[in-house]
Amino acid sequence: MALAARCEAHLTGLYVSPRLELPPFLSDQFAPAQLDDAFATVAFQRDQTQKIFEAATGAANCEAEWIELTGAAGALVPAQVRHVDMAILGQIDPAEKLHGTDRALPEHVALGTGRPMLMVPYAGEFESIGERILVAWNGSPQAARAVNDALPLLARAAAVTVLEIDPLAPEDTDGTDIGRHLQRHGIRAELVRVPGGGIDIADLLLSRAADASADLIVMGVFGHSRTREIILGGVSRHVLQHMIMPVLMSH
Repeated sequence: MALAARCEAHLTGLYVSPRLELPPFLSDQFAPAQLDDAFATVAFQRDQTQKIFEAATGAANCEAEWIELTGAAGALVPAQVRHVDMAILGQIDPAEKLHGTDRALPEHVALGTGRPMLMVPYAGEFESIGERILVAWNGSPQAARAVNDALPLLARAAAVTVLEIDPLAPEDTDGTDIGRHLQRHGIRAELVRVPGGGIDIADLLLSRAADASADLIVMGVFGHSRTREIILGGVSRHVLQHMIMPVLMSH
């Protein structure tokens, strides 16, 4: 909420409830009390989430609205995200059991919206986001898109580090080009280039971010989405699963 207040953002809370209607040949197999409990649980989760959202936005004095939809989150959420500047999602705790949760939702949003996605880890408290930013740069189109999407945040950051790990573009091997681009936007960035050295790139990225005390990673997300298939790149998937600070991803 502090980030939204700092950017004078309008926040939309989107809650998608699963459809609980059962066809007659299935509903007859469940006792009425079981169906009532399922409906009550979904309603309770929705009401609690709305209360948390309204309390947080009210305390931060943010302009906000609440929207409720019913159906498949993997289809409805990306459609709504295309109408906003950025999506904010919380990482799903793998140990938590939630009714109707689509655990592939972050991948649907990252690859199917054309908008940046800010992912917040499920563990930890993040009072500041975007004060110290680490940009993962490898000269790829995805990384370029991420830097462009993050410009408003980079401009407000106290410290920006551009980290290159095994860059893809030979004409931009030392990061000076992206450094000049940021400087033209009034952003001073420290440029750091490191070889992978056989270490998993995602682990190295997360480790360097922790060493820099970064409170936000900006990176391109690799992969592609098909009608019934989502394929996320290995680095992107690993970061989504093991993030220790918020991550802004763009495809």
